[in-house]
Amino acid sequence: PSNTVSFSDSAGTFSDVSGSFTGTGTSASYGFSSDGTLFFCPGSYTGLIAVSAASAAIVGTGGSSSTELSGASAGSVISASTGAAGPDVAGLTLSDGAATNGGCISSVIAGLVFSGSDLALTGCVASGNGGGIYFEDATSVAVADASFSDCEANKGAGIFLEEVAMDLSDLDLSDNIAVDRGGGICTKNSDGTASGLWVSENWSQNDGGGLFFEGSEVELTDSLVSDNVADDKGGGVYLKNRNTDLDLSTTLVQDNEALSGAGMFVDDSTALC
Repeated sequence: PSNTVSFSDSAGTFSDVSGSFTGTGTSASYGFSSDGTLFFCPGSYTGLIAVSAASAAIVGTGGSSSTELSGASAGSVISASTGAAGPDVAGLTLSDGAATNGGCISSVIAGLVFSGSDLALTGCVASGNGGGIYFEDATSVAVADASFSDCEANKGAGIFLEEVAMDLSDLDLSDNIAVDRGGGICTKNSDGTASGLWVSENWSQNDGGGLFFEGSEVELTDSLVSDNVADDKGGGVYLKNRNTDLDLSTTLVQDNEALSGAGMFVDDSTALC
């Protein structure tokens, strides 16, 4: 049924928790502390989810196009706290989260393994970093088939990753705004792959209108970086520090704008095209 949220515990027993996601104006936090799966039927919901369970999945049964969870500007829509080892998130639109870091999804849990798919993150704001997604010290972060739009942050308006092994694929990052760096994505000391990215019409008021990589080794393939703007350096891509290596293949960087390095600004780093 629509507008119903059910929790299935590790034994397969279901319970109705819809009442935790009917808030207006401000959002109460649902404590996801027991192993299991949270199922959202198609509909629109308001609330925050704080995950501390070791095994947790959050699933929109009808997919992101029919299921939306709003944070009502009351915190990170989904956050991982002590005890969490995941979670896996799929089939949801997450909107209007507001936090210091990670307006839509956030975690600073060491050793976390996160996977997300069929997601739409929109209108989320961080006064610090990671308007859409913020992960620090996670073991791995894998995000596929997701869009990030109208998100804002100081660094990494769409995605911010620090000390993370990343696997990003088939992402659309558009119309996001960073105050400092990384209108679409900002990474620090994070290595991995990115393929099938569409990075377009993002803006940084400083550096890296589309992508900002620092201290990171990244393989970027089958992607488009276009029409991004940086008020200072690196309209499309900014590479910073000598241990930063970017390997681009079958990727187009075009029609970006910046004061210096409209397409790419390479600062003591290596770019292999």
